[in-house]
Amino acid sequence: MDAVILEREAELAALAGAARDAAEGAGTVVLICGEAGIGKSSLVESIGGLLPAGTRLLAGYCDDLATPRVLGPFRDLIGSVGGQLSRALERGDRAEVLEGLRAEFGPAGRPAVLVVEDVHAADEASVDALRYLVRRLAGWPLALVLTYREEELDGGHPLRRLLGLIAGVERARRLRPAPLSVAAVRRLAAAAATRADPGEVHAVTGGNPYFVAEVLAAGDAAGLPPTIADAVLARVERLDAASLEVVRRLAVVPSPVPYWLVEALAPDGSTALARAERRGLITVTPGAVSFRHELARRAVVAAMPVAQQVAAHRGVLAALLARPEAEASRVVHHAAWQAGDTAAVLAYGPVAARRRSRPGRTARRRRTCGGCSACARRSIRGTRPTCGRPWRSRTTPSTPRPATRWRPSGGRSSCGAAGMRAPSGTPCGGCRASAGGQETPKPRTRRPGRPSPSRRRRARPGRWPRRSATRRICTR
Repeated sequence: MDAVILEREAELAALAGAARDAAEGAGTVVLICGEAGIGKSSLVESIGGLLPAGTRLLAGYCDDLATPRVLGPFRDLIGSVGGQLSRALERGDRAEVLEGLRAEFGPAGRPAVLVVEDVHAADEASVDALRYLVRRLAGWPLALVLTYREEELDGGHPLRRLLGLIAGVERARRLRPAPLSVAAVRRLAAAAATRADPGEVHAVTGGNPYFVAEVLAAGDAAGLPPTIADAVLARVERLDAASLEVVRRLAVVPSPVPYWLVEALAPDGSTALARAERRGLITVTPGAVSFRHELARRAVVAAMPVAQQVAAHRGVLAALLARPEAEASRVVHHAAWQAGDTAAVLAYGPVAARRRSRPGRTARRRRTCGGCSACARRSIRGTRPTCGRPWRSRTTPSTPRPATRWRPSGGRSSCGAAGMRAPSGTPCGGCRASAGGQETPKPRTRRPGRPSPSRRRRARPGRWPRRSATRRICTR
């Protein structure tokens, strides 16, 4: 429990406040909404340690069955409540059940916290009983805590009417637990003593506490734990055939899918996308479509036969090649062994390789003064940065050396600026020093004359000037 209760201080405080209100005779409703695995059940389990003295904790569950149990969550209370309500639930008479609820939780009853989990799967009789309680809750010593998944609610779901009724309750709290942060995942990884990188774990799980716990237990962020695969596929299989086909076509793309590519893969798939979005599998924005969790995408791909994966990759590749500005890296990914298109790999592979090598050249251009990028090109040529700051490398820190004292000199340096004459036996810093270098050239050991081959190699344009009788350094 400790692993999933991190970063839930606000939710726990709200639940504790609801329990105190119930003990004081003021009824309240708490709605806990979130996707599967976000930690709703863990919050409910923690209520036991927040109850004031003399307050009861009762819990009922709505099972996701093909034929839901009539009054299922209330039948779970038999044996924990008074005889009148227990007998009414055993007989199943709805009118007697409502009277039993009044006798059990009414103004004359003991303070209680009633938890009903997964209300999205409740039968109509249970929803009606909850509406009965909500209408009369104001003066009852009862805190009603309901958990549900919003993605399971379609337009005509009976829970919608209950939620609309709760919106008018004065003492109503709505909790939506947020995903765990990277810092919380790092704490969990340290406690689990795993080698998995916390940043990668957070990226593939989206901060879902259940997914995080399973990946840390497996110890590999690149893999797919079987428990997560089973949980995701159970949700995927509930889609209709058209929505499932669209989800599979998009699953082979390992990044957010641009909307033009979505339209190419599923021209009439807007309705199918809406169903998958309501199920909490994908996230749709005006510019792209992506899976809510990377692990969910992996689970969908792993469940596809190889022939179906190859067909899906070929469909994506055909859509990419139809656009002249398609990214070479995307083309190579789908044209490799997934689609088996060797010609596309040979055509786009060198382009992708050249673009991938650009970060190195970008790092070289950033060898500036360290404070701006406007003077990058001039710094590489060896001239002074345009911002006027001392030159230094951002990749290789320079080692300071003892400064050399210079005395005024007539004339100008090779860059055209007024110079300083160096003491006898000290070589000129030239344009490299005029660029603000942090290191001073070593004292000359050779007699004046033609420079050594090593110094001639370093005397490239923009770095070192050729030796002259008078050695100067720019003071600009």
